Amino acid sequence: MTGEWDYDEETKNITLTIEQANSTSSDNEDEDENKDGAASLFDVAFKIEVYNKDGALETTFRPSLTRTKPKVVLQAQVLRSPCYLHVNPQLATVLTLGT
Repeated sequence: MTGEWDYDEETKNITLTIEQANSTSSDNEDEDENKDGAASLFDVAFKIEVYNKDGALETTFRPSLTRTKPKVVLQAQVLRSPCYLHVNPQLATVLTLGT
């Protein structure tokens, strides 16, 4: 999974892009694979908190990625310039892996 964010100082908008892609390498030989031999996409929902330089929470995103929607672009208006993003705070998203 990859992500990037951008902030427009003039409009005070933050844009966040999150995408999952098929992986061509895997440490687990038994992992589900697509017909090209790459690891399959999966469904996942999680939370991303956006903080300003003073450590105050500016906004929260709750993206969901699925096998059929592997990329999302989210936007929000914030009061102050973001400094950092905290992905999956409190380890709210738990993955269960089967054998």
